[in-house]
Amino acid sequence: IVDAMRAGPIRADDRDIPLTARELEILAAAARGMRNREIADAMGIGEQTVKNHMSSVLLRLGVRNRTLAVAHAVRRGWIDPGDVSPPVPRRRSRRGSRQA
Repeated sequence: IVDAMRAGPIRADDRDIPLTARELEILAAAARGMRNREIADAMGIGEQTVKNHMSSVLLRLGVRNRTLAVAHAVRRGWIDPGDVSPPVPRRRSRRGSRQA
């Protein structure tokens, strides 16, 4: 994402964006660091619907993950770099560990 922002946006008009308005909205929410469940709750849709939209985004943009999709969108000026949140470290649960 940082490299995409350093390179500066490539301006594109709406005809050049291969995403639906909803896909772009979901990608922008992902850029703000929201998880699928948070996006679903904020938009009043199911989490699986968010996952389906995100899968479509990845396929349409030809990228492997949401981070690359966000970088792609920022580079092309589809998402404002000011809307992109820095990565937040997330605690990972340990498999097999018990909680007291």
